[in-house]
Amino acid sequence: MGSSQTILVIDDELGARSALQAILEGPHSVKLFSRGSEAINFVRGNPDVAHAAFVDFTMPEMDGATVCRLLASVDPTLSLIGITGNVAADFQVPLFATIEKRGTTVEQVREKAAQAVAATCRSRQLRDQARGVRPNG
Repeated sequence: MGSSQTILVIDDELGARSALQAILEGPHSVKLFSRGSEAINFVRGNPDVAHAAFVDFTMPEMDGATVCRLLASVDPTLSLIGITGNVAADFQVPLFATIEKRGTTVEQVREKAAQAVAATCRSRQLRDQARGVRPNG
């Protein structure tokens, strides 16, 4: 059940990616990306596979606001969680949540991830109902 729920971690810092992977893996499948463009291509090529995305605000190739905007345009049901060291960071799109790099506990990260996955599942269920798609099973 949990392993079918994939969470993306998009951060240019290896340490941050590894830490989030250690926190989230187990209840969820975790895919790591050092570049926003890689994550966007993954979501585009694998519809409805990702259930949440943790996106760092400050990255060299493409900032977190751009990554979030593009992810939301590819999959509007995907729950986006901004990661920042700056509480004033403006991701420019509605986020499911924002977490600070310092001071956020492991339990808070896991709780936000679980809530984000549940929100994505609800959004997709409503989308599918509106389209007249019946759930499997």
